[in-house]
Order: sequence, then structure tokens, then C-alpha cells
Amino acid sequence: MLNLSKNSVQKNIDELPLYSIKLVNNPKKSKLIARWLGGLFLFLLLCLFIPWQQNIDGYGVVTAYLPSERPQGIQTLIAGRIESWRVQEGQFVNKGDTILILTEIKEKFFDPRLLERLENQTKSKEASIHAKEGKVHALETLIQALKRSRDLSIQKAYNKINQYELYVSIDSMELQVAKADYDIANAQYQRQEKLYQQGLVSLTNLEQRKFKFQQTSAKMVSAANKFNSTKNDLLNSKIEVNSLLAEYSEKISKAESDKENTLADLYDSEASLAKLQTEFSNMKIRNNLYVILAPQDGYIIKATKQGIGETVKE
Repeated sequence: MLNLSKNSVQKNIDELPLYSIKLVNNPKKSKLIARWLGGLFLFLLLCLFIPWQQNIDGYGVVTAYLPSERPQGIQTLIAGRIESWRVQEGQFVNKGDTILILTEIKEKFFDPRLLERLENQTKSKEASIHAKEGKVHALETLIQALKRSRDLSIQKAYNKINQYELYVSIDSMELQVAKADYDIANAQYQRQEKLYQQGLVSLTNLEQRKFKFQQTSAKMVSAANKFNSTKNDLLNSKIEVNSLLAEYSEKISKAESDKENTLADLYDSEASLAKLQTEFSNMKIRNNLYVILAPQDGYIIKATKQGIGETVKE
């Protein structure tokens, strides 16, 4: 039946003895049932998305779920002798608390000033490296200076060669002139001597021609000596060039050899410095390993080494 009006007649109809109409009406609790069914369906649907697990009976050992929360041993990276304990068994410690203190048992680490000495060695090696770098720089400067000096000396020697070549040319021409004068004076003297023998010239004229002939002969000898001397100077200048080349080559080679030896020493020193720096860093780290600290919060369960003076291995 449709309820189109606000004025319900349901009560009046219910009082009438109309069995068929009563069968047509819905039960009064149908809405409530529908709600229960809808809620049950929604609950079952939500159960599909809720995480769940199955439980079974079993036997075993109970342990912590996280590995970091399980019992674990505290290790030491270095061997040492127990000097003092700072905790007791069953005591709760926080991360970073001191558990025990070790002392050194290896001979090479006995020196209490070992770290200071390593630092001094490192500084000395660094100073040595700086000195060798300065020497390498000085040798490089020396090599450049020798090369410039060699070039200037060789250029000067070649200029001298050109100068002596010019002198040789001039002296050669002077020698040719002296020879020509000698030939002329000799011919004139021979003619004067023949004329004197024939009585055509006086002894004075003959002696004058003889004196002039002797002068030209002396000039020719002087020109020849000067020409030979100039040629020798030219030859010596050429030899000097080769000597300069050999001398400067030797000096430059020696400087370069010293430079290479210094570089080799420098590389060795740098390797030694790196080794010292590594040893110094390792020693600084080792000094911090004598104190054993708690790696995390927890309880001290058991001390495997207990007595003061006992040694522990790495």
C-alpha cells in the first residue's frame, strides 16, 4: 500500500478483520533484518583486508626478533692486557660507556712518546721533500741558464768564425799583392844588375833596387805569415765551437742527471712520507682502542676475561 498522505490510516485498517490486507503488509522488523544483514556483509568484506596469521604449537628457544637485541660479544681490535674494569656483570650500560681499559703488550708500541716521534718524523720528511723540490727547481733553472749560455757562446763563436773568414780573405788578397810586388821588385833588380854589369847604371842605383827588392820580399813573408796565422785562428775558432758544444753538453747532462736523481729521491721520500702518515694515523686510531666502549645500550651478562692483568687477543 502506498503512503501518499501524511495522515496514516494504518491503525484503522489494522483494527478491521481484513486477513488479505494483513498478508499484503511487510513485516515490521524487515528493515531491522535488512540492516543486520547489510552490516554482516560489510563485516565479512572487511575481514578480507584485515591481516591475520595462523598459530600452531611447537618447541624451540625464544630469542629476540632483532639481531641487534640478541646477546653478543664485545670484541677488541688489538691485543692487550686488562688494566681495569669499569662495569660489573648484570650492570646496565648506555652506548659509549667505558667497559674496560687495556694496556699495550707489543714491544714496538711500548714507547709512550711514539705518536710524538712519528709526528716529528713526518714533519722532517715533509721538510726534506720541500728541500728536494727546491733543488729540482734550482736544477731546472740551471739547465735553462746553461742552454741559454750555450746558445750565446755558440753564436759568439760562429761570429768569430765569420770574422776570421773575412780576415783570411783580406790577408789572402794582401799576400797576393805582396807576391806581385815581390815579382816586380825581383824583375827590376835583375835588370839593374845586368845593366850594372854592362856599365850602364851606377852601383847606387843597383843598391837601391836591391834594397827595394829586400823590402818587398820581407813584406811578402810578413803577409804569408799573417795569412797562415789568420787561417790557424779560423781553424781554432771552428775547433772552439765543437769544444763549446761538448763542454755545455757535459754540463747540461750532469745537471739533468742530478735533476733525475733528485726526482728519484723525491719520489722515494714521498712514498716514505705516505707510509709515515699511514703509520701515524694508525697509531692515533690505536691509542683510541685501549678503551673498550659499549656499542649500544644493554646489560653486561658475562665477562669471559675477568682478572686484572689478563691478556686478550684481537
